[in-house]
Amino acid sequence: MALKLTKNAFGKKFTDAYHRIDSIQIFYKGKMQVIVHSYADGSQETPFERVYFGFPYEIESSENPYQQAYLSLKGLPEFEGASDC
Repeated sequence: MALKLTKNAFGKKFTDAYHRIDSIQIFYKGKMQVIVHSYADGSQETPFERVYFGFPYEIESSENPYQQAYLSLKGLPEFEGASDC
């Protein structure tokens, strides 16, 4: 699972950049830290950006942590209009 969205970074425009969760760390008290790597496209091996996010983690949810994290990402202004890929 990943998200596709055009992103401007370092003075360059990355059209249809590929944003993938690299890792999730779950903490006690229902919190998780998500690391998102952004690539120029899905075939790249080296990300042009790495960003950390914090979200609530619903242990009772039927969705796994990755599904919860992607849904949370899509609710952020910086991922508005992102499409699944």
